[in-house]
Amino acid sequence: MSQYKVGTVTVSGEYQVVLGAGTNWLSEVEIGNVFQKRGANVLYPIAAIDSNTQLRLQSNYAGSGEIGMLYTISRDFTPNLNLPEVNAGDIDWPFHVTTALRMIDSALASVSSDLIAKTVSTGIAAAELLGNTVITNTGAVAAINLTLPAGADNSAVEFEVTVAQYLKITANGTDKFRYYGEEGAAGGYVRSNEVGTRWKITWSGANWSIHDLVGVLSYDE
Repeated sequence: MSQYKVGTVTVSGEYQVVLGAGTNWLSEVEIGNVFQKRGANVLYPIAAIDSNTQLRLQSNYAGSGEIGMLYTISRDFTPNLNLPEVNAGDIDWPFHVTTALRMIDSALASVSSDLIAKTVSTGIAAAELLGNTVITNTGAVAAINLTLPAGADNSAVEFEVTVAQYLKITANGTDKFRYYGEEGAAGGYVRSNEVGTRWKITWSGANWSIHDLVGVLSYDE
């Protein structure tokens, strides 16, 4: 992260305005950069840059008033998640790394929640085999029997048994399942009722390849 930390600042508690001494903010800082008291773990995005020696924060400064305070303004962030970047010589870099990790953790938790939320009861649509869908039997009170569409390039899907009812996956027409070199029957099935069992299938061009199996899975020979 490129940090600007030239000069000192004067801040007043519960005010957004920050006054600089020996600063050159108009050419060195942009709206959206992050202001921070040196050594403090509170970040303030910058809302406006009024002059080389005055800027305004998006929120009121929460600390007590200080004159001649050391500060940093962080200026570099990743393009997608807006994570703070860290460069050699940056001050308070462990705090910024922790901030980035927490942002990544939150983003991944949201993605995982979106992926493991698909429960179906009859068949699987072809469109569901083109993403990162995880199909479960959450809430099932009886066996769920799912039929795959015909195998096609780039098709893949993941399954997980979340309740102790059979989750049965049947191949379409003459399609077959294959696992560790063993090929099942045309139109055969794989199934499990062991909670925690998880597996993926990918269309290999000739059959559905079973991989990344965790748990117990049986199939029609």
